[in-house]
Amino acid sequence: EQQQQQEQQQQQEQQQQQQQQEQQEQEQQQEQEQQ
Repeated sequence: EQQQQQEQQQQQEQQQQQQQQEQQEQEQQQEQEQQ
């Protein structure tokens, strides 16, 4: 059970990181469009 929980936490962290990256990419695109 403990191992499963740890794996889940790792997966969640990975997902969060991906989301953050996508957000950053979107913000960069917006800045480019404004220029």
